[in-house]
Amino acid sequence: MLENSMQHLKVHKKVNPLLEAVKFKSTSEKEAAVEEVLKSMGLKTLGDIMVPYTEQEKNEGRVNLKFSAKSGTLAAEHIRLKSESQNVKLGVTGSDYLDGTSLITGVIEQVTPVVENEVIAKMFPEGEYSASKLFMDVWQPITGMTHANAMDAPVQVVKKRGFQTEEWLPPFYIEMAQFNQNEILNLRDPGNQNLAIRGIAAVIAKISDQLTHRGGTRRLNDIYNAIFTGSYIWQGESLSYGIPSGNRFTAGALNGVWGVISGTNYVPNPASNPILDMTVIVNNLLKKYRGLKQTWIMNPSTSALFSQNDTVINRVNTQYSDAIMQKAGTNPNSMKSVASYYLGADIDVDFLVDGSAYIADENDPNGYTAGTTNYILPDYQIWIKIETDKFGGPYGEYAYCLAAQNGGLQNARPGKFFQIIDSMASNTIQGITQPTIALMNGWRGGVRIPRYFDVYTFNVGI
Repeated sequence: MLENSMQHLKVHKKVNPLLEAVKFKSTSEKEAAVEEVLKSMGLKTLGDIMVPYTEQEKNEGRVNLKFSAKSGTLAAEHIRLKSESQNVKLGVTGSDYLDGTSLITGVIEQVTPVVENEVIAKMFPEGEYSASKLFMDVWQPITGMTHANAMDAPVQVVKKRGFQTEEWLPPFYIEMAQFNQNEILNLRDPGNQNLAIRGIAAVIAKISDQLTHRGGTRRLNDIYNAIFTGSYIWQGESLSYGIPSGNRFTAGALNGVWGVISGTNYVPNPASNPILDMTVIVNNLLKKYRGLKQTWIMNPSTSALFSQNDTVINRVNTQYSDAIMQKAGTNPNSMKSVASYYLGADIDVDFLVDGSAYIADENDPNGYTAGTTNYILPDYQIWIKIETDKFGGPYGEYAYCLAAQNGGLQNARPGKFFQIIDSMASNTIQGITQPTIALMNGWRGGVRIPRYFDVYTFNVGI
């Protein structure tokens, strides 16, 4: 039986020199030789790789013979390196290591959805403030017009406009990834043909990318959450941005919902009229902003309900013969061309489809199922972004306030922080006996909307 197990360690019909030397030795000497061969492959001890087969693997016939150093017998067990971490595998071995030569040819990553936040970042620029609370003074709009007045009659007294003060308290975000002693010592360098090279530095770099990407996803999610829900939760309390309820338009209150978005299909509502809905909103409901540029922002699924609507499709067919639509640089099929063509020649309306997406993990803040890919901008929702620059002050921003982790308690500074903590540097008993490396990412801050009264949204699903 032992001789059969040694056949699994052959390389191109040639027995490993360590095994050749003990071919006719005692069982104990063969045990030691097998262990040394496995160590040379990057493993530690036989005890580390004794992982029993699952019932499914046994039923499928995926059983390898492995020598047991304790009993001196062969057992039907699966050979793979155990990991004490649920996050990073220390290594994977199997019959490929035993049946022939192996070569690590490179390293790749699985696809991570893109977070296209460049445009949104310009609309919500990042700001840093050395304070714990932020205030904004807001002037009321100018109303009315000058009255006619008879000569020598008392002059009409105008009610003066006033201002109000907004208060904003920032939430706090922080998370970390931790490497235990086993991982620090035994993680190999991904993609390196030399299995003896430790890879903790390369793995830390990849986990740093992970934390940074998660932070960017969270910030974009915060922006859309503020726009579409008008509130955020901090320390168990729901804090409102004060967006007026009249700023929330719904397709159901106009010409009918645009349709249904499912996981596998789009079902447009043939009775709806998206172009008429947009015309009503731009010309009637938002007449206050008619001289300002608007950008309608939605995700690809919501855009698909527009483009697949029967009314829109029928109107597009009439545009190919139109000289205006055929001019250079004009795409008759684009959402902007179709909508602008029917909204009015004097209307400055643009459209932005944000395909930013992310893969949900456990306990997703939005309630999505772990492992599913979802757009960050919610389905059915359209943000009508109005350019208000000429009236001063930011439309919105992602503001950072003081954080002790960014500079220390005595010199706290605003902004994002990223730290790598080596517990052994603490010289504590736990730090030395159970050393760890922790990567920490976070910030104290969030979305501010000083111009909350200029936030308008359109829900095409209700």
